[in-house]
Amino acid sequence: MAGSGPRASPRAGPGRTTVTEHAEGMLGWRLWRLRDGQLCSWAVTYEWKQGSNSATCLSPNTARCTHSPGRHCQCGFWALNSPLDCLARGRYDGIGWSPVMGLMRGWGTVALHGREGFRAQHASVVCLFSDWPFIPRAMRLGGKGWVRWWRILSLLLQGEAGPVPDQRERLGRLPETARAYGVPLVSIADSMRLGLLQELSVGTPALDEIRAWLKVAAE
Repeated sequence: MAGSGPRASPRAGPGRTTVTEHAEGMLGWRLWRLRDGQLCSWAVTYEWKQGSNSATCLSPNTARCTHSPGRHCQCGFWALNSPLDCLARGRYDGIGWSPVMGLMRGWGTVALHGREGFRAQHASVVCLFSDWPFIPRAMRLGGKGWVRWWRILSLLLQGEAGPVPDQRERLGRLPETARAYGVPLVSIADSMRLGLLQELSVGTPALDEIRAWLKVAAE
């Protein structure tokens, strides 16, 4: 699924999958793999381009979707509504790449997955964050309802996040990567201090999660 990112089952969270049209675009949180200065999709082999990216179905089944995102598939460019849910998916396996969290804008045909997030026909990178993406254990066990149960399940399945590796090479490549994609590179703290997230209209729930994350991360 071209552009697939941090994923969960489309059944996660309340509400059914709804396919609609969004000409103006929707903003969402996602993870990329940073490899040789290039942003690569998290779950499939796809290198993001500067500007507009268009999704195609990469299902291993012979009957691929003729139009992505498919209603009964997971193809399309994934984004999540919650920055904490995005951070909870962050992992590092040390094999030539580093995780990078950022924001993307998706438009065209969009498949809405309840409160989880969405898949989009077209997408572009909006901004990148310099922080190492992780979520403290205490925050993994927080949340309400299905959000809390999903985070607990992810902790059981994925285990604790490993130690943060030496980030000198990663931080050295990120400015060049941001320039190549024509997007800002900021720390999450600076994005709040400068009002970037507010200007991008990420929404009050996401801002509250970021404030909570910054508070716990500082302890």
